[in-house]
Amino acid sequence: MATAMQAATHSALALAVARIHRSRSASALRRTFFEVAPTLVDADAFGLYLLDDRLHRKAVFATLAEREFLEAYEALRDSDPCFRALIDRRRFTHTLEVIDEPAWVDHPLCRLMSQWGLRYSIAAPLVIAGRLVGTINFARCGRGYFDPDSLVRARFLCEEFDFAFARIAHIEALERLARPPSPAPALQILPARTRTVAELAATGLTNRAIAAQLGISDNTVRDHLKRAYAALGVNGRTALARRL
Repeated sequence: MATAMQAATHSALALAVARIHRSRSASALRRTFFEVAPTLVDADAFGLYLLDDRLHRKAVFATLAEREFLEAYEALRDSDPCFRALIDRRRFTHTLEVIDEPAWVDHPLCRLMSQWGLRYSIAAPLVIAGRLVGTINFARCGRGYFDPDSLVRARFLCEEFDFAFARIAHIEALERLARPPSPAPALQILPARTRTVAELAATGLTNRAIAAQLGISDNTVRDHLKRAYAALGVNGRTALARRL
């Protein structure tokens, strides 16, 4: 029986890893997390926090957790023993690893969680290029602490998710670099042909060279430049180049 259960667990973990690493975007990875985490970790609430450079909340995704609780938690997050441990250690942690039961019972965060039927938590870091950019969170109600198997599976899941999250962030950053630059904001207000003439003039081409390149007359080039100067509030090529 134990062997059969172990085999089923290994199969579920392998399937979860495959789904995590098949995800091709951050949103797809989030969906995968919320689908597979409840099947592997015996917890009652699941969440993902994204943090800015000052470790303030940038976005939060959660299931089985009320919005009012998430807002109340934000006021106490800096005193959360698990969150403080993440900042210091940058590794998977859980409540009773960082604070003993009597101290935790007296902690304001424990009292807040108890109001919402929760008691203990697991937290793991999301790290990109050595920078903490988010956390993975699990919470459990007062029906007992996380069992050892759940802690092992949660650690494994968080490590795989962190790796996939960093990989996707790297790929998306490369894709952004590979995209052609969008026109300068100032150019957006110009008609397409006027914009083209203005861009060429800003590179230093003469009216005659622009006319030859675009197959239009010198007078047409001058007309386009006059419109560009008026629209952009400049009075010559040098000012146009600076404006763009």
